[in-house]
Amino acid sequence: MRDLLLSLGELCSREKDEALTPSERPTSISIVVPVYNSAPILPELVARLKPVLASLTSYYELILVNDGSQDGSWEVISKLAEENSWISGIGLMRSYGQHNAVLAGIRAARYEVIVTRPVGWN
Repeated sequence: MRDLLLSLGELCSREKDEALTPSERPTSISIVVPVYNSAPILPELVARLKPVLASLTSYYELILVNDGSQDGSWEVISKLAEENSWISGIGLMRSYGQHNAVLAGIRAARYEVIVTRPVGWN
């Protein structure tokens, strides 16, 4: 396994005409997102991530870690995971904080490159 430290922002910020070379293209990507009271924006996050990930590799996953949300985020995560085989959810019993939620997602990640991002990123 290659040692890579990649930012999804760096991968996505290239000019549209500038393609990744085969050596730059990751073979697999896990995205870990800690979720706290973010139910309304999760579907948009998924809609934006899917084409980007699909353009980078055939093997990708999104791990949404619910950190004790009170707004129905877990229900949205469960529905998204049911509708999309590349999405999985982890539900923490209470809010343990962003760092612990990220760690739970990293431990569950299956792929070569792991990218962590907060849920509200652009």
